[in-house]
Order: sequence, then structure tokens, then C-alpha cells
Amino acid sequence: MITPDPAEISVRRYKDAPECDVIVVFRGQQLSLRCRDYDQAVRWARIECKTYKVTKGFTVQEPAGALLAKLASVARRARTSRIAPWPVERV
Repeated sequence: MITPDPAEISVRRYKDAPECDVIVVFRGQQLSLRCRDYDQAVRWARIECKTYKVTKGFTVQEPAGALLAKLASVARRARTSRIAPWPVERV
């Protein structure tokens, strides 16, 4: 059964960082999953497409800008210094 409110799945790539995010928006909720590289993000996005029965596939976003590059660098430093990453955003 296909739901009337299908999920939207996208992969967000960062310009200066290997990390990517898989974003799933379903019923007004947003789930963000951080992946170590683009290949892992694509695998997770395909799994999410099967889980939520999204037939159109996923999109790839490549945002540009200094703010996102800064956030990616903070995430890399947080991984090495054991600082907790920022919380998952809810829409």
C-alpha cells in the first residue's frame, strides 16, 4: 500500500568534507543520518527508499557556502575530540 503522504529522501553532500547526510522527511518529521562517505550514504538512501516504498528514488543535494563548510569542519573536530554532535532537527 502506498501512503498518500510519501516520504522524501535525499542525500546531502558537503563540498569540503567526505561526510554526507541522508535526510528522510515523512509525515512532517525529519530524520538525519550522518554517513562517513558518499557510497555509504547512497546505500542507506536506497534502504530508506525500500523501507518507505518510495518509487521515485532519492535526490542528491550539494549545498555550497561557508556556513555548511564550517559545520562540516566542526563535525570532523567533534569526532576526534569526543564532543557530542548537534541534535537531530525536527520539522
